[in-house]
Amino acid sequence: MTAPPLTHPPEHCMGGCIVRQTFPATPEAIPQARALTCCLETEERYTAELVVCELVTNAVQHAETDTVTVELTPTAHGLCVEVTDDDVFHMPLWSDPGPDDEHGRGLLILGCLCADLHCEAGPEGKTVCATIERETPQE
Repeated sequence: MTAPPLTHPPEHCMGGCIVRQTFPATPEAIPQARALTCCLETEERYTAELVVCELVTNAVQHAETDTVTVELTPTAHGLCVEVTDDDVFHMPLWSDPGPDDEHGRGLLILGCLCADLHCEAGPEGKTVCATIERETPQE
């Protein structure tokens, strides 16, 4: 199964509409999902790229799922990133990696970057939700 063609949300849309796309749960989904962030405002874009990449990578690597859905929702104070898969048995795990461990820091990093990071599970799957707050200008 190959990933769908790379798509970009319309530039006029990111001011207030939801961008949502479903990808096959393959490694090719990671850069394609990251591309959904291309039209975000600069102050949120780079954090959103990191958040989307980490959450989609986790779903592709750890969830037993055929698809991964990414949803970007602008809010009054920033951006909500949601990544959904249909695996309710493999929930995200917060770990405490040692200094020599090569993996296990992704959710810890996102927890520092995001105002909120949590997982919602239901009978059809799970959604990892991350809230990125827009920085307020300092006076």
